[in-house]
Amino acid sequence: MTRHPFEALERLAGGLGTALLAACALLAWLGVGVACLTGVGLLLAPKARALTRAVAERERARLSGLGTPVVTPYLSAPAGRVTRPDGKGALSADPADRRDIGWLACHGTLGVAIGLLGVLPPLGAVRDITFPLWWELLPVGERGSALGIPIYTWPGALAVSLMGVGWVLITVVAGPPLARHRSAGPSSGSDAPRPRPARRRRRAT
Repeated sequence: MTRHPFEALERLAGGLGTALLAACALLAWLGVGVACLTGVGLLLAPKARALTRAVAERERARLSGLGTPVVTPYLSAPAGRVTRPDGKGALSADPADRRDIGWLACHGTLGVAIGLLGVLPPLGAVRDITFPLWWELLPVGERGSALGIPIYTWPGALAVSLMGVGWVLITVVAGPPLARHRSAGPSSGSDAPRPRPARRRRRAT
């Protein structure tokens, strides 16, 4: 369980990194969907699947590094098409790939939002606390707090510094719960499903 604010910030920042990658992979799948209208989408789908696996594996490695071991769940090769018994082409016979796409949709949207909520307050704290040190170097029209409040006087600059302390309090109070929610939410979609046991071959009689 994440309780320390700095540990929570580290987890949220790391999760934001893979969430942004997931968002890019999600856009790639959307591109594949559009390309299917022209008949070339199925040719691009294996590349999108390989990208999805790479992002999911990166998230699994990150979670494993945090003390939550997650094994690779794939049953088939990471790229290329497979063929069904009826001879029709299929993108993948591996259920882990379908679960990865569902995780991708969640992590590439909700994961990005949670990551930003966790990372932006400490960045705002650093900016606003140090604001009195450099605010006069900015053009008059660009002098403002992290919330965009315009500042024109020294008392206002000092007030912005106090607002920075408020950002610190938000980081300390909200960071750990966000990190716990992120670990139990979007990232759980990358947890490895148990591979299906191989069917025993029947002996010829």
